[in-house]
Amino acid sequence: MHAMQFTDFHEFAHSVRDVVCEMTPFNVRRPNWSFAHVDLGQTHLQIGDEGSGTIAEGICGRNGSIVFVPLTEGIRYAVSGQEIGHHSVAVLGPGSEFCVASQDPHVWAAIFVPLQPGSQAERQRATIARAQAIDLGPESVSHLRGLVKAIGKVAADVPKFDFTPAAQTAGDDLLAAAKPFADSLLGTSGTASSQPRLPQWEIIHRCRSYLEARQHLPV
Repeated sequence: MHAMQFTDFHEFAHSVRDVVCEMTPFNVRRPNWSFAHVDLGQTHLQIGDEGSGTIAEGICGRNGSIVFVPLTEGIRYAVSGQEIGHHSVAVLGPGSEFCVASQDPHVWAAIFVPLQPGSQAERQRATIARAQAIDLGPESVSHLRGLVKAIGKVAADVPKFDFTPAAQTAGDDLLAAAKPFADSLLGTSGTASSQPRLPQWEIIHRCRSYLEARQHLPV
């Protein structure tokens, strides 16, 4: 595991992988941010601990999906203006424009789900190039969060965990738990969504409006 501590938000933001984005701190409570990354065979896991709320807006890489997992309960999260519920995650499809936001200091995880090899890859890109909240129920989300936390702890405790056979096993388990969320963007038919793709300015506007409308409300 590669772990870093920051007192400069922009240095923290530059450490985040798999996306090209601009990150803006929001409601800073403590000027400390940490980031950890662990390679797990076909996948990898990122964990961020932020002393502020954040607005992150940009584009996901085209070689896979990102499953964004909120790990702090009791605060508000949104993806592209849509609230991420307590039993939900955000899925950023390959090449999707997104805005992920939170109001308060929080901990999050991001799981990379690679595109399937071969001819299906381009179909997946065309079908799931969007970002949205996905609710697959409390059991699935609880299992995914528990797995993320367990892997993060073991990787922090075991030197060079990334290079052990256990990392591959952990990666296989993590992909098995995260892939249904990413694949759910394909829909039951596996055909392209008829939902129109929003321009980036509209995604950002909705995200900012969501936060501004709720920043004075109790959680």
